[in-house]
Amino acid sequence: AIQDAIDNKVDIVELDIARTKDGVYVLCHDSSIKRTTTYTGSLKVSDMTYAEICKYPLLQYTGGSRDVYRDENGNTLVMPTFEDALKLCHGKIMINLDKFTSQWSHRMELYELVRKHDCLDLVMFKGGYDAGKILGWHKEIKAKYGTDAKMPNFATMNSNRDAAPWIKEIKAHH
Repeated sequence: AIQDAIDNKVDIVELDIARTKDGVYVLCHDSSIKRTTTYTGSLKVSDMTYAEICKYPLLQYTGGSRDVYRDENGNTLVMPTFEDALKLCHGKIMINLDKFTSQWSHRMELYELVRKHDCLDLVMFKGGYDAGKILGWHKEIKAKYGTDAKMPNFATMNSNRDAAPWIKEIKAHH
């Protein structure tokens, strides 16, 4: 899907990620892989290792099909990692990393992964932030990487009535 978006000159793709038990970020909207793979159990992504997840091929999810997804050579496909997506997107398309606040406790790990792949200009961290959290994250980044460190792009999902004080607080610190 990401390659199709790139081929069709789309500007941005939205990705949801989940962290496995062994710390691998996979592209997954749900807390479980049950809907998108052949897995039929009840474990969450966070309770499985990436190797365990890879035992279950992806399902085609077009037109209600529950057939196993295969590439052009007939090989079954497994759940891709966020790192795979960063490599594919680099220099080609932006990423809207949706629901980032659910990964807030792993923010520095994700920042480092995005930074490692030189994608800080391409990734927008999206979620329900308050200004204090964002400013605190900026301090963490500067403490680790120096005052000239590249700050992450972010998008908030605050309502219009809540936005004015939030924007004022962010602007006061820039």
